[in-house]
Amino acid sequence: YNPRVGLVKTGSGPTPVVMFGGGYDMNKDSRSGVGSDDGEGNAIYVVNAETGQLIWKATGGSGGSSSRQYQHPDLVDSIPSSLTTADTDGDGFTDRIIVGDTGGNVWRADLAGSDTGDWKLTLLASLGRHAGGTSGKTNDRRFFHRPDLVQAKDADGPFDAVLIGTGDRADPLDGGGTASNYFYMIKDRNISVGGGMDSGISHSILDDVTSNCLQNGSCTMDLEYGWKLQMETSGEKILATPLTMSGKVFFTSYMPQGGGKASACSPSEGSGRLYAVSLQNGESVINYDTSDDSPSEEDPEGDDPTTKSDRSVELNSAGIPAEVVTIPPNK
Repeated sequence: YNPRVGLVKTGSGPTPVVMFGGGYDMNKDSRSGVGSDDGEGNAIYVVNAETGQLIWKATGGSGGSSSRQYQHPDLVDSIPSSLTTADTDGDGFTDRIIVGDTGGNVWRADLAGSDTGDWKLTLLASLGRHAGGTSGKTNDRRFFHRPDLVQAKDADGPFDAVLIGTGDRADPLDGGGTASNYFYMIKDRNISVGGGMDSGISHSILDDVTSNCLQNGSCTMDLEYGWKLQMETSGEKILATPLTMSGKVFFTSYMPQGGGKASACSPSEGSGRLYAVSLQNGESVINYDTSDDSPSEEDPEGDDPTTKSDRSVELNSAGIPAEVVTIPPNK
């Protein structure tokens, strides 16, 4: 995957850097059961773009940190995806990195200030095999694609919305068993530069909006930590980065068993879906399913997005779908 470039503060002044994850450990190719700890790839690197010299790295372990290395004992899974990097305070310097790993954890690195000894890695959320709950393959959710990061706010104040979906890119046909995959919106309220800390957010803490009960008015949720949306078709998984525009989150999913577009006359490549949901609560925002339209006093045409099935549409193309991209002008 592509490295990220940026400008960071160091003791020698503004420095152009290349930032990337440690890569994939083939240990995770084992299909004998739930994934195990990796021996390589469980790292994040920040490298001088002009000289190739290591500026800072985050790794697993607990042997002690230094000005060039920060160790976190829970970083035990490889990171094959690109990183999401951000200048959260608008001063022109990259100060935060967000990324998921193949154990279902989401990490936050703070590159605050010019002293790399103050830079740190913290665990934002544990959403896979480390989170407890259902044992076995069902809970073995993995991240292979970078998240989207959106600065937002709700009634409780500002937060960084981290949007990311699970799916095992190395086993798209579920030869090693089927995980229960989800799309997540995580509210990171530690938004100050350098203010990250292990958050204790887990899969079970996030409110489940899959039933669409918020939109149809049959339930209430406070969504304090964010929300999760289950991929309900057997084997459905998210194998691309999401995109957020004007409060709408767009992402694609892959269904290895095919879908309504599958042809009986040729081998099935599987099919994909395009989702569009509200950033704040996962509600439908586009009327993708017109078969259930029902006129009302508030909606005379009956074409407002109101139902669970309005969230997504099946794509005509077969195989694993690409990520969503924008075509200017975006209005």
